[in-house]
Amino acid sequence: MAESSSADASNSSDSSAAEGSSGSPAATLLAILIAVSILGGAWWFTRSEKLNVLVISLDTTRPDHLGAYGAERAPTPNLDRLAREGTVFENARTTAPWTLPSHMSLFTGLPPELHGVRYDWHRLPPDRRAMGQMFREGGFRTVGLYTAPYVHQNFGFARGMQFYEAATEGAMLYDRMGPGMDAEAQQLLVAETEAQSHAEVTSARVAARMNFFTKHNPVDRNFFFLHFFDPHYDYLPPPSHRAVFVDPEYAGPISGRQVMARSDIIHADMPPADLQQLKDLYDAELRFTDAQIGKILDQLEASGDLENTLIVIVADHGEAFFEKDLFGHRQNLGEEVLRIPMIFWWPGRIAAGQRIDTPVSLIDVLPTLLDLTDLPEEPGIYGKSLRPLMEGGSAPDVPVTSLLDFISPNSTDSYARFQSLVYRDLKYLRMDRVMWSPETRTDFGGAVDPAARLEFVYDLSAAEPERENLLTTRPDDPAVAGMRERFEAERARRNAFAVERHWQAAVVGNVELGDLSALGYLGEDVNAGAEPAAGSATSAGSATSTGTESGPDTDEDP
Repeated sequence: MAESSSADASNSSDSSAAEGSSGSPAATLLAILIAVSILGGAWWFTRSEKLNVLVISLDTTRPDHLGAYGAERAPTPNLDRLAREGTVFENARTTAPWTLPSHMSLFTGLPPELHGVRYDWHRLPPDRRAMGQMFREGGFRTVGLYTAPYVHQNFGFARGMQFYEAATEGAMLYDRMGPGMDAEAQQLLVAETEAQSHAEVTSARVAARMNFFTKHNPVDRNFFFLHFFDPHYDYLPPPSHRAVFVDPEYAGPISGRQVMARSDIIHADMPPADLQQLKDLYDAELRFTDAQIGKILDQLEASGDLENTLIVIVADHGEAFFEKDLFGHRQNLGEEVLRIPMIFWWPGRIAAGQRIDTPVSLIDVLPTLLDLTDLPEEPGIYGKSLRPLMEGGSAPDVPVTSLLDFISPNSTDSYARFQSLVYRDLKYLRMDRVMWSPETRTDFGGAVDPAARLEFVYDLSAAEPERENLLTTRPDDPAVAGMRERFEAERARRNAFAVERHWQAAVVGNVELGDLSALGYLGEDVNAGAEPAAGSATSAGSATSTGTESGPDTDEDP
């Protein structure tokens, strides 16, 4: 039909032009405008209609603590509403179990090996593109609001953003680190800003600032990135949300403050009541964050813009509550830190009540948003669009991978590299010891020690999915044995992707952060513990967590 319309328009244009040679020039101009409008009508409608794209990143959020994913207490009514009215991906995973590399995967559609931001001192290389650039070039106003140091603009997140602001009261480390600061001053500043970021309550600031943009400075096409840090420890929910979950009779030592500094009371053998209190405070933080998202939805609804809003809910990673004798994240590649929520909502455009079990990755979010909004396909994105799955079709049957580079403060010659690959119901996990030198430390080069390699294959459909190493118990199973080859094939595919684009390794940022590793500042307060025995239940990267966080609780709702 489009072709016949184009032909008719072309004939009409030719006829009018012929008549215009001896008639009115206005007729010729009118015919040309009609032809152009018919040929480009769909494009013009797509570019001119009102549309908000809202990407909400929930820090440290486990899907199994949300009502939409089966949590019995349903602590998140607004997120659960979006899930009921949208499409839920039940088997989504992050690319890394900590904030910086996982968010960079969200922003670029690339795994950490390709975007190059794998540690505290890396920043996005200039030849990688971020989602702010793509949406701004597509005619959107681009706004980012963030609440944690590892989503700071120093790393490249602000690329293409017209507004990229911290919704925090205090300045972050990267805003305060000055040139020439000595090691002692750096160490004090690290401890101070770390404690500040973990103790500050920020979700209400994000909601208020977002509502300011939509209420007082409206434009037709907006791209918003909103980061909510409050689900991350410390757990300091306001009293009204705390009261929903916390046992009023609890009189133990768990307050939610200085969580990572209290290894004396928070450990694998802590009393069940104390562990439950820790989880209750975490759930209360999720409910508080959900309430702030509800304020944003209410404002969009009041302005009549909610029906024109595409929303995606994701997390950067999950959280461990001693499932493998670990608490926190950035320590291993267990499912409790890799599994994340992923919800797409767009009334009339995305199917309501749909639940999809296909394994998907955080790198799939950006290409899906570009596809749904009819923006040009980006050749430098590694992820795949999930739109075909949401429309009842199929997507490429590709594995989902994750990566963690783990540096122990006690190690001067090597670091641990954890890599995982999930394909259907099987998970391959590899742990390597990588020898480094002063020349290779900053860009994670170095030679792998093959004698120290550990490998596991797990059945994720099992009742205890990460307990039995199938490489030991079912070595002759072709599906199990083939996971190593699948891993190597995927790695070769990524290498070819980088070579094709002439991409270099990660570059060091322009802020003087190189000495922070020597100070013991590893981002999530993780120090290495004793090496696990091969094949043990905790062999997927055990560590002992310590920290210096501190900060007052809050007694009022923001």
